[in-house]
Amino acid sequence: MKWAMSGDYAALITTVILAALLVGSVQTYALFRRWTSVYVDAARLLVDSTNRSRKAIQRGVEPDPADTDAIIEIISKPRRFLYRSTAAFLAVAVWVAVCTTLVVVQIDVLRWAATNQPSKDPDLARLSFYVAAGAVVLLVAEGVLRVLFQAGSSLSQAFRDYESMTSEERRTFYRALGARVASTPTAPAGGDPAHSDGTANST
Repeated sequence: MKWAMSGDYAALITTVILAALLVGSVQTYALFRRWTSVYVDAARLLVDSTNRSRKAIQRGVEPDPADTDAIIEIISKPRRFLYRSTAAFLAVAVWVAVCTTLVVVQIDVLRWAATNQPSKDPDLARLSFYVAAGAVVLLVAEGVLRVLFQAGSSLSQAFRDYESMTSEERRTFYRALGARVASTPTAPAGGDPAHSDGTANST
């Protein structure tokens, strides 16, 4: 494949890069907010709990255990906040790198377009193609991975919330299910579900 820059290609690749930059900038902002919110929320909780404890002492009463527990938790376990923010930090780093690369390549394309009688510059054509294509692939992959991660997290939480039954509870549970199934009327084949209670329509 012979690579070559042209006016049409420069216009097309610019459209793709700008679209990817728009989405990437929004993603970077959202992820950056998610990353910093972990520390901002912890600082806010620490300040509020400390203020409430000070006011309680001024009133001559003991601070609320919930406030003292929150302060101890924040001070004694800082790594917990690091673990919670690691994924968001890595995602921010990736998107910052991608957006920076897109900006640099877009500037090169604009410089090429502004040159009087520009050369075909196959290196720039190849680089801009791979960068734009990589950004588009990353956008699609990130959306799919986010959905899969959220589904996996929800499923994992559902399994954690599940409470196992004893043998007697399980037998009672299955008997209740069987009785419910047996008592539920079923519509005849091709019948109207609205008349599935066994009664015939009067003529």
